[in-house]
Amino acid sequence: MINDDRIRKILEDADKLPDLPGVYIFKDSSDRVIYVGKAKSVKKRVKNHFLRPVDQKHENMLSKISEIDHIVTNNEVEALLLEYNLIKRYKPKYNVLYRDDKSYPYIAITLADEWPRLILTRNLNIEGARYFGPYPKASKAREVLDSLLKLFPLRTCKGKQPGQKGKGPCLMFHVKKCKGPCIGEVSKEDYLSFVNKVVEFLSGKSDWLVEKLEREMKEAASKLEFEKAAALREKLLAARHVIASQRAIFEKKLNVDVFGYYEAKESNLSYIRILQVRQGRVIGAYGYSFEFLNYDEAIKEAIYIFYSKNMDFPQEILLPKNLDKNERQEIEAFLREIAKKRITLKSSVKGERADLLKMADENAITAYFWWRFRAKGNIERNQKALEELSKLLKLRRIPLIIECYDMSGFKAENPVGTMVVFEEGQPARNLYRKYRIKEKTQSDYHKMLEVMVRRISKIQSSKDKAFSRIPDLIVLDGGRAQLSAAIRAFKETNKEDLLERIDLIALAKPENKVFMPGIKEPVIIPEGSEALKLLMRIRDEAHRTAIGYFRKLEEKRLKMSVLDTIKGVGPERKKRLIEYFGDVEKIRKASLYELQKVVPRDVAVRIKEVLSSN
Repeated sequence: MINDDRIRKILEDADKLPDLPGVYIFKDSSDRVIYVGKAKSVKKRVKNHFLRPVDQKHENMLSKISEIDHIVTNNEVEALLLEYNLIKRYKPKYNVLYRDDKSYPYIAITLADEWPRLILTRNLNIEGARYFGPYPKASKAREVLDSLLKLFPLRTCKGKQPGQKGKGPCLMFHVKKCKGPCIGEVSKEDYLSFVNKVVEFLSGKSDWLVEKLEREMKEAASKLEFEKAAALREKLLAARHVIASQRAIFEKKLNVDVFGYYEAKESNLSYIRILQVRQGRVIGAYGYSFEFLNYDEAIKEAIYIFYSKNMDFPQEILLPKNLDKNERQEIEAFLREIAKKRITLKSSVKGERADLLKMADENAITAYFWWRFRAKGNIERNQKALEELSKLLKLRRIPLIIECYDMSGFKAENPVGTMVVFEEGQPARNLYRKYRIKEKTQSDYHKMLEVMVRRISKIQSSKDKAFSRIPDLIVLDGGRAQLSAAIRAFKETNKEDLLERIDLIALAKPENKVFMPGIKEPVIIPEGSEALKLLMRIRDEAHRTAIGYFRKLEEKRLKMSVLDTIKGVGPERKKRLIEYFGDVEKIRKASLYELQKVVPRDVAVRIKEVLSSN
């Protein structure tokens, strides 16, 4: 096992995961999804990852995990479908097996054909087809298909028309798994009636067939028609096998957000889990906890928070229970205002919407206990660190809102600055902001001065929440020079009075000395203290964000410069190429024909040659 304190802590967390089917999501320190997996037991599968790393690549992934999320499902098939959807959405780095976009097997009915086929396929682009699945293995899907053909003997042969050219019926007809439309053994009307029954059965309306087979089997047995009863029993077993093995894909146009709710009355806490469903696929899950709020208040608060940050609006919102009339009207008015369209709130639903609500409620329960377990440890640790930091540095108050600034760049190329924000000791990534330094300078002092002037000038005046509020503590990555730059920035913006409310410190590497205004000697925070761990975590996060932003801009600059090396591409043609295609990557992927719409053929050929080799 990897000998690492962080891994041991994650293993402790994993022990509290649910012993239920579902998916688990590994995220790195930047909150990026790096791996998605499915499991019969989320807890056992996650723990196995850490107990049995299989190779170097696996160990590399484990070393990057910073957070684990999970979504429970009703069974393994639903977990499989959800895993596939999340991989398609996030394209995680370590889900290498799915890089080729290989799909799971589905059962499909080719409804656009004159004589529809019942087939096993991985192709999800068959025009007019209705899909059911997916299935974890092709062998499992073949078992289900075989059972279906015993119940509904439809054709499986290739082609728009049934049958083999110049030949008689195939083996499927002789083993009674096809009605034989190729030789006229069934009318089109009867055949299409069978097709409709298959769709109905696979869509979940299966009780009628089970009841019919049970009734007919008992009747045959009572008449001593044992051979017929045995055949009906085989069909009944086949029907039950299909029902247990498959789940229809949600309606393709289903575009809803589903709210699950759990109330822990003993602690006055409630937890809301939101599942996002787009085009019939669950694509993500989000959670919020509230204290001393009833159901209506908690739902309203969750809606306000979620849709203020998330601009991907659904057609419907599914709620576990009805809302008070006044609360409902207030929420609908808010949604109309922010989404610029009407979003329907529904609670009394049936069918797959009811299944989704049940799934969301189950996720709310498991996520609540997982959150409580993790939150308790984090809250206690962060509270201790903040109190310790306030005491050691003699701050004006416990710093619940901390901003940290770092600069990055190579010489005068793409100098950048970043602001990261921690609330109650936790990163608030939605409040991070990035700066491109306008002044061409290599001086860290002037970079910090520019960023701090731009930041401080917006305190109490910006519509942006990240800028308008007043932080308790500002941390600067650097020493006395950066501290002097920040103090000067307060003066230049005529907001020097805010220094009476905001604590200001600079944290120098590698000795971790803390410089403060008006204090000659730096403060040394004890090694291993929770206060130092928190400061280092904040500084490292600011450094990581700044480096990441610089690399992104530098990569873009270097790609752009490749065009300057190509004969025939001057400033004007370069400008036209970028305006037409957007960026160098799209120019590289463009065909010769597309390039000739912007530049002459000989230049287009050279562009293809140069960019294809880079």
